[in-house]
Amino acid sequence: MHDKVIAVWTVDSELQLISAFQQQATKPKHVAAGGKNLREPGWQCVLEALQPFGFDSTGQLQSKWRRMKCDFADYAFLLNLSGFGDGFSDDKWGELDVGRPKSKLSRFKDKPYQHWEAMSSVIGDSMARGDNIVSASGIVQGMSTAEDVVGAVVKRGVARSSSVVECGDVDLDQGNSSAAQKRATILHQLKKNRKRGQQSQDTNERFKVIQRLSDSVADLVRLYAMKNGLEAALENETHSNIDTNASETE
Repeated sequence: MHDKVIAVWTVDSELQLISAFQQQATKPKHVAAGGKNLREPGWQCVLEALQPFGFDSTGQLQSKWRRMKCDFADYAFLLNLSGFGDGFSDDKWGELDVGRPKSKLSRFKDKPYQHWEAMSSVIGDSMARGDNIVSASGIVQGMSTAEDVVGAVVKRGVARSSSVVECGDVDLDQGNSSAAQKRATILHQLKKNRKRGQQSQDTNERFKVIQRLSDSVADLVRLYAMKNGLEAALENETHSNIDTNASETE
């Protein structure tokens, strides 16, 4: 008799959820009306991918997905605030948390949202059409080595890092403009502010950019390992690093 796996959300299971959701989101028959969620058959397919982690109902996954979308939306809001890249004062964080007893924005005070890179590609406005959806799992598709994965995310991370502090000056409310027009307007504003934005970056902001890039690389390496059945090798490497660090501190 096999012991039942207890379902606990971990970084790996969260990544598996993102990857499985993205795969189903590219199938029009599994995308719900409005393009913002999956139909039940799509969630059933996602559940199959998460069963090795102990999950046995689509309700568990849907609840977690809503929380992850909330994290994504809150972090996107912060990125769009002027001064976020330079670090807010405790008073500012307190002001932002007013009226938010259960989902305080200050949860991102010391650490950026770990799955920003993967989630931003999955739940963008392209999902409504079911096309051009590229998530972290899509990046690793067809890549032969982990070095390819790291190279890809470094390129994406460099591109993103140049615009992080500039987003505070972007007007995201473009009325009834098409998605293409909105993107064009945002890109134009980002380009205008790039020089000033880069000049305003300080050591703290550069550290945050590096931390975001590091989290993205870690996410993609885990996805690559999961896709190619290399979880054991990744786990052995983690234990090896822990042993090395322990030896250095003795």
